[in-house]
Amino acid sequence: MLVVTVIALLVMLGAYSIIDASRKHYAAETDLATAQAAARSTMHIFSSVVRVAGYSPFGAPFFAIPQGDAFRIRLLSDRDADGVVGTAGEAYENLTYLFADPDNDSVFDLQRGVDLDGDGDFLDPGESVDTIATDVVPIDVDGDNSPEPFLAYDLAPPATRRLRIVFGVRTERREVIKGTRPVVNFVSDVFLRNRP
Repeated sequence: MLVVTVIALLVMLGAYSIIDASRKHYAAETDLATAQAAARSTMHIFSSVVRVAGYSPFGAPFFAIPQGDAFRIRLLSDRDADGVVGTAGEAYENLTYLFADPDNDSVFDLQRGVDLDGDGDFLDPGESVDTIATDVVPIDVDGDNSPEPFLAYDLAPPATRRLRIVFGVRTERREVIKGTRPVVNFVSDVFLRNRP
């Protein structure tokens, strides 16, 4: 009876370890899929706004990207075709994207806001900001042990014609063995369609 009980316990322990490993693997794959979906959505939102920057059906004079650096970019377009770009009532025509690190821990939030006067903050009347992605990290694409800038320009703004967007999104859970959170990498070159 004792031998049968021990064998039954060993079989149950083996079955439990298989079920537990499957559960952990499923959770890790779900986290990875969630991070990939978040990164794809973020890249789609960002890229589509960059592509229409400079849209001006009636030739209103303005720069598609009047300002930009490795962490911030300001994009203008005349989407409602009224010849006026990005006033307080037309906030969707004047968008600033900012990779912000509020905790100073090298993990960033991607914010989208309205910076009507281009002064680098979202504090003036008519300005606002929303976070569209969290757990964003810089990544090393070329393997030189130095992370790439989030935003890289072929020519400095306002002459930019191509923008490279590079970022990673961390998953929710840490890997058991390494103790780190896996990162999903995204790189995209976006060409401005509305350049003179």
